[in-house]
Amino acid sequence: MPTYIKKTIGSGKDYTTLSSFMTALLASQDSLNPNLVAADTIILAEVYGVIEDNVTISGLTTSTTNYLHILPAPGWRHSGTPGSGATIKASTLTPPASAHIIKIESSYVWLDSLIIEHPRLAEGGGVVI
Repeated sequence: MPTYIKKTIGSGKDYTTLSSFMTALLASQDSLNPNLVAADTIILAEVYGVIEDNVTISGLTTSTTNYLHILPAPGWRHSGTPGSGATIKASTLTPPASAHIIKIESSYVWLDSLIIEHPRLAEGGGVVI
């Protein structure tokens, strides 16, 4: 039975961005292991509020029972109203403005009920798989 590991993403949380979380995960820091199968874990990355980021999710060993699940924190789930819920916006600090917000290169990565906001969506991808 997999062990669940919960990490929080946002201002004042475990990590301020998904990028800093992925850096720690790939470096096996903070009780994290990028080989989720060998560690027999499911990682829950809970997003609080609005974060600005451009992140690539790669280098993970996953399976149908050992995966990364990125989701809103309790109380931050999208309600169907524009602007409500946990949001990942394109980073204004990471050129070019047309860059992806989230690029997924690993298997079994779940994105759940998040708002993905890109200032010029016609030029770049919100989520690239």
